[in-house]
Amino acid sequence: MPKVDPCEQSAFVPPSRPAQCARHIEPLFRLRYSHIRETDVEDRVCILVVDDETAIRGMLESAFVTDGYRVITASSGAEAVAVVQEDEPDIVLLDVLMPEMNGIEACRRIRKVSSVPVIILTAWRNEAEIVKGLDAGADEYVTKPFTLAELSARVRAVLRRFETNRTDAIEQRRLVMDN
Repeated sequence: MPKVDPCEQSAFVPPSRPAQCARHIEPLFRLRYSHIRETDVEDRVCILVVDDETAIRGMLESAFVTDGYRVITASSGAEAVAVVQEDEPDIVLLDVLMPEMNGIEACRRIRKVSSVPVIILTAWRNEAEIVKGLDAGADEYVTKPFTLAELSARVRAVLRRFETNRTDAIEQRRLVMDN
């Protein structure tokens, strides 16, 4: 009996076998997002999605790319801090429960190097944990499970607040310089 490649049976790449299916990811990505011109990508709002679970990163990336955002992903808190410094995303979606460096510590370190808006995503629902995340520098806190519609609305709201604050700061600098 001939050996059947499980990736050829479906467009879904099982997270349990990413190395076996890696040669299929790039062509599927190109096919799925072929309507996006490369020149448009750099002009889009950039979201950094940070989660140690491949399936969640993939789901969020797919949803936000479909909504017209440019998406960068990271699988750890340390990687997130490095990406923020290097790529300067417009907003960060940050999971809390990750190995090595958790999302709260990653948020603290991001705050030391950037004022990028941060939305914490976590299953923790108690008030003390929410306060800890917000005190670490998060701009918003979303508890799992959440709907993509709710998360998208929160991303838009945080981006609106950030853009308004940034525009106000630029205007204030202009007024000071003109005087």
